[in-house]
Amino acid sequence: MCPSTQPKVADAVLDEFFAITKELSIKACIAFGLCLGLYRDGGYIKGDNDLDVVVIAPVEDERLTEALKGHGFGIGAYHPGIGNNTHFYKNKVLLDVFWRQMSEFFIPVDYDKVKYNGKQYPAPTPIEEYLSKCYTNWKIPSDEMTKYYG
Repeated sequence: MCPSTQPKVADAVLDEFFAITKELSIKACIAFGLCLGLYRDGGYIKGDNDLDVVVIAPVEDERLTEALKGHGFGIGAYHPGIGNNTHFYKNKVLLDVFWRQMSEFFIPVDYDKVKYNGKQYPAPTPIEEYLSKCYTNWKIPSDEMTKYYG
């Protein structure tokens, strides 16, 4: 299910994820298409099929995976290498978690904030520079998926 088709369900999944990372003291932020949509459009991008987030933790740190599973998240595929991401899902919403280290590109010590639905979500800083590095023409909404350079 695309988050844009059931935003309340996607919002609940996103909020639960951030509550868990806060409880574990794991730094996390929105990323990629989720960041683009919330920042540029004020909501989810039509056709984007997941919620992209970055966590500042090695994938070997199983606290987050175990906590998500304990909260009813299913776990899908792990993609090592460039993506270094794990697919989780809950209520038919795909949560794509990208594992990062502090030394990697655009992994902030502090975060920009993106307002969405009366809440603030952490985002890479500086956010416009981040989006420019990731996407072509990120400022212009399009019916076609924006090309990702990541």
